[in-house]
Amino acid sequence: MEYAKITVHTTTAGAEVLGDLLAEAGAGGAVIEDAADLLTIERDFALFDGIEQKVFDAMPQGDVRVSGYLPADGRLADSIAALKERIAVMKARAGTGFGTCEIDISRVDEADWANEWKKYFKPLRVGRFLVKPTWEPYEKTGDELIIELDPGMAFGTGTHETTRLCMERLEHFAKGLSGASVLDVGCGSGILSIAAAKLGARVTAIDLDPVCVASAKENAARNGLSGAIDVRLGNLLDGGYEETDLIVANIISDVIIAMAPAAARALKLGGVFISSGITKGRAGEVRMALSEAGFIGKETFIEGEWAAISCFRGKQ
Repeated sequence: MEYAKITVHTTTAGAEVLGDLLAEAGAGGAVIEDAADLLTIERDFALFDGIEQKVFDAMPQGDVRVSGYLPADGRLADSIAALKERIAVMKARAGTGFGTCEIDISRVDEADWANEWKKYFKPLRVGRFLVKPTWEPYEKTGDELIIELDPGMAFGTGTHETTRLCMERLEHFAKGLSGASVLDVGCGSGILSIAAAKLGARVTAIDLDPVCVASAKENAARNGLSGAIDVRLGNLLDGGYEETDLIVANIISDVIIAMAPAAARALKLGGVFISSGITKGRAGEVRMALSEAGFIGKETFIEGEWAAISCFRGKQ
């Protein structure tokens, strides 16, 4: 199947909003390309020989690219027109802070789409976790927890700040995760589900995208965790989930705000909610929504322009 790659040029501040707009246009998700992110990974996280210079050279300097993929069918022209209209409205409200918002459109087949990200994915360490592509050899040392990953077309390799923040919070709660129940909302590639299961948890992983569900199942099996991770097509807002000990959701600010009451209902009293995908500027807004839903003990963690918030379900 042929797809159209839609790339919008923006800034770090505009990346989350434009990712939302691409999702509304029909893209299953968005890829954010920011040279600053890769420089952070190269300096602090990457292993082996690091990331090739040509990858850095290809990245935008002073320009953030947000890309999504739409089926190149009869609805494509209408989808692009609607996207341009939404972007124009957003720019009128935001002024110059979101950059040019120029749009590039290119055609790509499904095989190219699935493999394009591989040139950016290198082994990296996050606390005790060592996240590695399936094609990279590595020998475990000490108490490392190895996560073998092939995300395919699903989000989540550990390279983004939001994923790393969630993994760090999971490790922080590691002592309480042995035998605990965890719900991973918007599981993507399944990286956070695998991390929780590596720490001894029983995990239910849900996502609205069948591609993500398939990818998470494959990655769970690849790590020998099919019995510990139940991957399903699902939405927390639909309810019907048993009370759980911990929920992790690496999505976007608006969704976290909307799902805060549902997350509280799905957690046991005193249960932990870890949320990320939150731009630093919207952390206060998310914290307010969590407070209104009955969450207490909120802590905010920042990396770059992104935030994660952990909190506990209080009495309601």
